[in-house]
Amino acid sequence: MIARRQFLQSAAIIPAVARSRADAATSGLEGSLARLIFLHDAAAVAVHSMAVPKPLARAVAGEVEAYFAGSWLQSAGSGPAAEMAMRAGRAALEAYASAEPETTAGRLAWDARLLRELAARGGPARREPTEQEIAEWFDVLSRRALVAIHTYIPDEADVEGWMVRLIRLHNAVESYWSGLAAACARGRATPDAMYDPADPLVRAAAALHHGPLDPGAVAEALLAQPRCAYGRALKQAHQRFLAL
Repeated sequence: MIARRQFLQSAAIIPAVARSRADAATSGLEGSLARLIFLHDAAAVAVHSMAVPKPLARAVAGEVEAYFAGSWLQSAGSGPAAEMAMRAGRAALEAYASAEPETTAGRLAWDARLLRELAARGGPARREPTEQEIAEWFDVLSRRALVAIHTYIPDEADVEGWMVRLIRLHNAVESYWSGLAAACARGRATPDAMYDPADPLVRAAAALHHGPLDPGAVAEALLAQPRCAYGRALKQAHQRFLAL
C-alpha cells in the first residue's frame, strides 16, 4: 500500500509534466489531482490483489515516484523495478481515461469532487472548510511544487528561456490551486454514475488505505459488478496490470 504521506508527497508531481523537459507546456493541469487519486487507489488494489504478480506489486509499492510519473516520463532510468512501476502507471491511466471528463472545466470540477471524496473517507467533517482555508492548504502544496522546480535539470543552451518557462509553470500551478479551492468550496458530492463510494471496488480501495483487508475481500470486490465509472476504471486498471 502507498502510504498517505507518500500520496501527499506525490502532489509535488502535479507539475512534473515538465520535470524531464523544462520546455513542456504549462497548461493542462486540470485533472492532474484526480489522476493521482485514481493511481493511488489502483495501486492499493494491485498491491493487495492475489492475482497481480508479486514482482509487479512490489514495484508499484516500492517505486512510488516512477509509478505516479509513468504517464509523463518515457524512462525512469532507475532499474527494472522502476521501469515496471512506470509501465503500471501508464496502464492504470489508460484504464482511467474513460472516466475522465473531456472539458477543462469538467476536469477541474472532477479534481474537486475526488478530493472531497478522498477527505470523506476519513469520516464526516465537523464543519465545512471555507474557500480561504482550502486555499491556504493548497498554498502548502504549491510551496512543495516550487521546491520540486529547483530539482529540474536546467537547459544550458537557453538558461534565460528556461527560467522564463519555469516561472510560467509556477504561475500555472498557482492558478490551478486557486481554481481548485473555489471548486472545492462550492462542490457538494452525492453518489452518481461517475462516482459512488458504495461501489464494491471503490469501497475496498478506500478501506485499503486505512489498513490491510483479507485478500478474499479484495478478490470479491474485483469480481463484483461496478456501480460507477470510477469503479469500472479501477477494475479495468487491475485487468491491465495482469496483462503486463
